[in-house]
Amino acid sequence: MVETHHDGIDVRTVNRYDGKESSIINDAISVEAALRIIVEHRGKVTLFSTTLCTPQDLEDLVIGLLWSEGVVPNSSSEIFSTFTISTENGESHAIIPDSLEVDFSSSGRLQHSTPSCGWCGRTSVDEVMELLSGKISRTSITLAIQDISDMVERVKIQQSIFALTGGVHASALLNRAGDIEYLREDIGRHNAVDKTLGSCLRDGRIPGEIGILVLSGRAGLELIHKAAMAEIEIVISVGAPTTMAIDIARAANITLIGFVKTDSMNIYTHPQRIRSDE
Repeated sequence: MVETHHDGIDVRTVNRYDGKESSIINDAISVEAALRIIVEHRGKVTLFSTTLCTPQDLEDLVIGLLWSEGVVPNSSSEIFSTFTISTENGESHAIIPDSLEVDFSSSGRLQHSTPSCGWCGRTSVDEVMELLSGKISRTSITLAIQDISDMVERVKIQQSIFALTGGVHASALLNRAGDIEYLREDIGRHNAVDKTLGSCLRDGRIPGEIGILVLSGRAGLELIHKAAMAEIEIVISVGAPTTMAIDIARAANITLIGFVKTDSMNIYTHPQRIRSDE
């Protein structure tokens, strides 16, 4: 028996063992679904990506992905109101107006990604540094170190799918006051970030102007690349960063913070944005 609550959660019957006895219960499970992203521009139809994702907020996912991959111009968010995006039977079809220039060569994707790594479609890791040309975050935000763990806790409280299933990642854009402006969840870390960026762009706003990105898990290469493309100033991660993530954050003038707990954290790059108010 399966009862679907909404696009991100199914309820399945499971046998649970609690150390003493077993019982049959209904359990909330994260939905994983395949999605083909098809882009149409000037009469040409391109299969841009096939990914596994949580099947909700898909317009946000498509827009965030095209923007963070550099396929469409990222100097303005207002252009996305001119896109036509429809989703049916596991396909999202995006029609980009002929008046806009697109650049699929900047992406280098091989039209396939898994929930854990959309970066696997890259032809060369060296491309990352080239793509960052001109994408250097300004320094306009400072945070009190005492407020950072509170931001992480606010994001955790708002993770509705995770609270029920324990099976998704979250990404959130917060302003300099620490308020959550946009939050999205997905089984894939990179999808969660793209959805968050896309939701901001669809509102006609630029993610970098909000300034702070919070990640519910580890901070890998692709997530920091997306933050750099968005000119995010500060990335806060609950988990660990990788070496490439640290290198890219340093090059892009991003303050990267990891292993955030109530009374401790690691600041890996550009600590000048973090102050102590004690």
